[in-house]
Amino acid sequence: MIRKIILLYLIILQCDHRHVCTNALSSIPPLSANVDIDNKARLQKALTGKMILAPLTKGGNLPFRRLCADFGAKVSMSEMIYARSLLKGDPVEKARLRRCPNEETYGVQIATNQIDEGVAAMKMAHRNGADFVDLNCGCPIYEATRRGLGSSLLR
Repeated sequence: MIRKIILLYLIILQCDHRHVCTNALSSIPPLSANVDIDNKARLQKALTGKMILAPLTKGGNLPFRRLCADFGAKVSMSEMIYARSLLKGDPVEKARLRRCPNEETYGVQIATNQIDEGVAAMKMAHRNGADFVDLNCGCPIYEATRRGLGSSLLR
């Protein structure tokens, strides 16, 4: 039963997001003159047309991502990680950085509202094997918005 649920979830993600991901990736502007074009092209190829397991707070933990990768997810993401807590050494946040060996392309979602904290957390994610980082700008949960994170960044 769980296998059917996971496969259905991954199929829905693939159908709903393939077009969106392709369009979004094609419009990524260069961040600076130092952006490595090869890395951008490699990431674009890794994400385009693939099943993507979205970041799931309280659900996208390592065992679940491992299971989803076994059932065909080519791209997976960590649960939302609070940059400030991660940088303070919180063991729960550090555990969310862990990558499973069968995850082909792995991204980390960072929640922050401070540039320096975000950059430091992203560097930490990269050192821990993340292929890309997602800045959380859409989470509506109170725990994030009361801190000025998530969807409150869009105000």
